[in-house]
Amino acid sequence: MAFRLERERGGFCKVYYRDGSSRVLRLNEYEPLTTAWQAGTEFYEAVDMYGDPVLIRLSALVDVAHASATGLAAYDVDQDELRAYNTAHGED
Repeated sequence: MAFRLERERGGFCKVYYRDGSSRVLRLNEYEPLTTAWQAGTEFYEAVDMYGDPVLIRLSALVDVAHASATGLAAYDVDQDELRAYNTAHGED
């Protein structure tokens, strides 16, 4: 299983900016954020994983990712299987 902070284990929303940076937001921010982004809104006020408000300039975004708890669990299983395969075949 990949290392993940405790507050991210329940799922999160991650935004990627044009400058290469990113920010992790609460999972419930995904739907309203993507709706505002698609509508062409310039700014969106979100809440980050620490409970602090964040003002996001939507024109600076490149991508918005949604990571649910079940999706994270499935990803961890896939990574564990890949790691076991690589170890068994001497690739790790």
